[in-house]
Amino acid sequence: MAIKGTGPIATSAKELATFVDRVLTTTGATKVDLVGHSQGGGPLPRWYLKFLGGAPKVRKLIGLGAANHGTTISGAMALTRALGTVGVPPRPRPRP
Repeated sequence: MAIKGTGPIATSAKELATFVDRVLTTTGATKVDLVGHSQGGGPLPRWYLKFLGGAPKVRKLIGLGAANHGTTISGAMALTRALGTVGVPPRPRPRP
């Protein structure tokens, strides 16, 4: 079972497809606008659009802070160090 976006994108995209179909049926609309954050604004809806027939059902896709290009492990670690999260202390700055 996936928790908070940790499951496969293809699985989440199928859930999105089911939801969009339900919205279209319930409202009588012909298209929806998708607004998502992080994975929900980038790779997940794009999977739905490209592989699950979602393109004709979507008018606009708006991604806020979308993870369009991913990151590297070293980039993620640099960010966590800078923020002081996950127990990784920031690197000490050299003294002048």
